[in-house]
Amino acid sequence: MSNFSIRARPLDGGYTGITIRSGVDASVFSLDKEALRDLARVVNDAVRADAERDIAQNLPDRNFLAELVTNRLEHRTNCGRLFKPDGIDDVVLNSTPLAELSWANLFAYMHRRFGPPHVPTDNYKDLCGGWFLSSPEPDLIVSVVPYAGHVCALSFQPLFSGSYEKLRENGGEAVPELKDRLGAAYRTVLLDLLRPVVVRDYHINSLGKVEDSSPLLAWETRDDEEEACFTVEQHPSAGIAIPPGLLESRGWGNFIPFITAIGDGDVEAGCETVLKQAIQSVAPQEIARASWPVLRTMLLAVNQTEYPELIKLMGLSDVQREIIATEQDKLGIGTPNAPDASLMAEFTDETIRDAKRLAAILGHPRLQIWSFVKNLKSKHNLISASQDFYAVFPDGIPIDLLPTLQEVPLHFGDRLQFLNTIRELDQGKLTEWVSANIEKPYGVGMMLHIIYMERARLERVAQDRQEEPALQQP
Repeated sequence: MSNFSIRARPLDGGYTGITIRSGVDASVFSLDKEALRDLARVVNDAVRADAERDIAQNLPDRNFLAELVTNRLEHRTNCGRLFKPDGIDDVVLNSTPLAELSWANLFAYMHRRFGPPHVPTDNYKDLCGGWFLSSPEPDLIVSVVPYAGHVCALSFQPLFSGSYEKLRENGGEAVPELKDRLGAAYRTVLLDLLRPVVVRDYHINSLGKVEDSSPLLAWETRDDEEEACFTVEQHPSAGIAIPPGLLESRGWGNFIPFITAIGDGDVEAGCETVLKQAIQSVAPQEIARASWPVLRTMLLAVNQTEYPELIKLMGLSDVQREIIATEQDKLGIGTPNAPDASLMAEFTDETIRDAKRLAAILGHPRLQIWSFVKNLKSKHNLISASQDFYAVFPDGIPIDLLPTLQEVPLHFGDRLQFLNTIRELDQGKLTEWVSANIEKPYGVGMMLHIIYMERARLERVAQDRQEEPALQQP
């Protein structure tokens, strides 16, 4: 931009515009709000296209995948100065697309891919804790701590397992071979942070959202199977909540070393051991204290084949097992039958809450009891409304009275507008049926499902009738 001078200036209406003055012919271009938006869009598109070209030339190493390094006891030397000739600019980082990253994107990506930070940092200077990542070289790891400032290079520190003296044993200078080897490993780790990780139906990396056309989303054939070249899975902790007060508790600082020691340095193994022993200790008294409606609600929500250890832990008698099997049939679980209304009424909010609590105590906090009951109620309402529909139209309903997907989209949610749409098609029984069901939970969606299924059935019948004469012709 050396040929231009740019300044922001206030425009009429309180907006801020930009004046661009050419140093060649003294032309002045004043951009108003709309033009500024257009320019921003074009510039963003150009920057994005340039970034994609840069990424295409700097793809992650397919033979390397960064992993968390949990051993923090080993002494490590910050060797970042090897790659900062002027003491500021990181030449390795600047040789990668990550030179343009923002700390917010880096923070989101590290959490999504590697889970919560596992390295303690300064709670005043740093945004959060950090992550230690492995590199292709066993004597180098990379520390990642998103720096909430303008110098993104401060987010990364290459750490050498040797001493500072070893780094400088070449007459006070770095050994060229060592510097090159560590620099290559450091760069490989940085490029690995370009690997996409899925979030719902799109992908992100350390630079933000990954475009669908990006080479980072390429696929390849391995052993006759299609596999993603660079995409990685989200961390198992994604979606798990941290209760308020947990990390602030003084006991937390004691608990972590405790489970680490129990697992001989393996936190996951230690946690598994402690949790299993705790469950075995408290389970008998919690099960004995729970009422039968609570036990039954939890057991009915359990997939019997996926939770055999929970069934065993409950210690059910043969009579109780028979009761559960009978009530599963009454609820129509795994069948198209309607759930028994009297049994449904026993799933009170208090019973569901207590069943959810018991499941958590027994080691299954993700057991979807609320969803189980909600789905049963939805199934009951759907079957009931469907039976009412065919009772109102025992001889069938003209297809012209049923709205199409274009007239009433499947995601339609406005009750009054839905009712008015039906009234425009029919002033009789169909409107009465809609009026009777519209206030029920998920009433609109439930009726749309019935209407579309019936319309699809009538269309198939009409199609079959058209094809029958053609089949009978010689």
